Amino acid sequence: MDERIARIPAILLPPLSDINYIICHQANNDIRIPKSLKKRADVTIIRKKKRGLSASRNVAIKHATGDLLVLADDDIELRHEYLRKLQKLAEAHPETDIFSLQALTPEGRKLHYYPRAHFTYPDIPRDFYFSSMGLVLRWGNFYPKFDTRFGLGSARLHMCEENVFLHQCYKAGLRIDYYPQPLLITSGDTTSRHYADNPNLQQAKGAMLTLIHGTPMALLRFISTAIKMHRRVPVVKHLRNLIAGMKYIKNHEATP
Repeated sequence: MDERIARIPAILLPPLSDINYIICHQANNDIRIPKSLKKRADVTIIRKKKRGLSASRNVAIKHATGDLLVLADDDIELRHEYLRKLQKLAEAHPETDIFSLQALTPEGRKLHYYPRAHFTYPDIPRDFYFSSMGLVLRWGNFYPKFDTRFGLGSARLHMCEENVFLHQCYKAGLRIDYYPQPLLITSGDTTSRHYADNPNLQQAKGAMLTLIHGTPMALLRFISTAIKMHRRVPVVKHLRNLIAGMKYIKNHEATP
């Protein structure tokens, strides 16, 4: 977004014949694109004025043509060996449509809790949550769009875009598998780490649970979530924000 495109040259690997990059640059035309990006034949830059992480993902996926589509932000580090292992994994598991892999911090720690064993969605182990930093889509499938009501840059619901996306993919008949191997390096400061202090993030969770589970089950999960996190977020305040997210998602339609 805007001037952050200046970060991209440091992320890219040296040119390789089978790796290409699609950059959705959400900015006006007065933001300069680094010359080093313009010179690279393996880089495609698409400029859009529409804001938001989900809108950016939708643009990138629409224009992608590679066999495997790695979702990435502008603060990650790619490793050649991780991408090669991804290729081998995809060849060994043609049944998988969407891969969920691990993201590591610069110090080599796992970004959050990851199970040691493979699992298939929706059988999700307790305490695990999906992050877009680790998702890989196999090209050629029909993927629903990321819901632009969710994600950084949206009007209100600043996380949970990947949860809603994966749920929609599952409903569409796509297979989602987690495999315990690393994909990339990223900062340890993720959006979800600010959940306890940010009402918008709590509202996003309320909206996400409502979309996935429906109103009655979502309300039960609100209570369970608020009780579980009572030491970090006051229960009544937490419940108010979760319910506010439910009301918001019921009253605001998704935009194209």
